[in-house]
Amino acid sequence: MSCTRILLQLGMPVLLAVSVGAPPAQAQTDDAPWTSVGSAGTVAESDLLIVQLGKPVPGAVSMRPVPHGTVHVRYNVVAVAGAVHTQGLSLFARYLDRGPLERVVLRLKEYNVTTGLTTTLLTLDSDSFAADTVFQGQSVATDGCNPPFAMLDFIDNAYFVDVELSRFLLKVPPSPEPPNAAAFALAEPATLGPALGLIKIERAPCIN
Repeated sequence: MSCTRILLQLGMPVLLAVSVGAPPAQAQTDDAPWTSVGSAGTVAESDLLIVQLGKPVPGAVSMRPVPHGTVHVRYNVVAVAGAVHTQGLSLFARYLDRGPLERVVLRLKEYNVTTGLTTTLLTLDSDSFAADTVFQGQSVATDGCNPPFAMLDFIDNAYFVDVELSRFLLKVPPSPEPPNAAAFALAEPATLGPALGLIKIERAPCIN
């Protein structure tokens, strides 16, 4: 009997510790944003020969060292607590854009179930920020306290992010012919961009 009492008494602090630690974990779940690494998107079939997954860093998506072209990648956005029932939205991206001949564009879009209309809610364009030789993080957002509010409604809509990775090192019009892997292998410009590391969508703060 004495042994049983000792075990129960020793067990009480452990149960209390678990109970005290539960609220922070729940709070984090309630605010969890939607995230995706760059290599998790769906690449357009026409761009499969010029895309690289997992380069130049693990989890990223980038273009092969070709002189010019655009890679199109699409990411399906699912309902998470941090992006639902919020009055403002923030679209964040970690990307690589080394200069004026490279560009990374992300567009958060809403596709309505009833009407079939597609609306662009937010656009993040790397040309709006200074270029860098390393990955950088930038964001665009709607105001969380002043109209118009942007709210994700997963009952009546589906959401996705369209991404374009572009490079134009040669000032020539793109060829209408399908990509040729052998021809691309001849061009090896000294660049690792453009690339996308990750995307994050979450509620935006109120800006006063």
